[in-house]
Amino acid sequence: MEEKLRELAKKLLESGEADVVIGYGRHHDARRRAPVFITDPADVEKLVFDERCLSNLTAYLNKRYKLLAAEFAKPAVVLKGCDAKAAVGLIAEAQLDPEK
Repeated sequence: MEEKLRELAKKLLESGEADVVIGYGRHHDARRRAPVFITDPADVEKLVFDERCLSNLTAYLNKRYKLLAAEFAKPAVVLKGCDAKAAVGLIAEAQLDPEK
């Protein structure tokens, strides 16, 4: 699964469909995963996805992260099924533009 994720992330970055991929990466504590922001297709190897990916990365799509929104116009984010519901909620509340 991780290899498919990395392939898709690389494709999105190389094609310009996304200017950042927000996903999970290794943490210094081996029991945890940390958010990573990948902008270079060569760095997609940093992406991991397993049972230790607990954070809801949808939070980084919220308008409150103005710096992130100003720097990246087209983010792609790795979402678990339950996190996708949060993204739908942000869209419904007009806090997230689904076109981005």
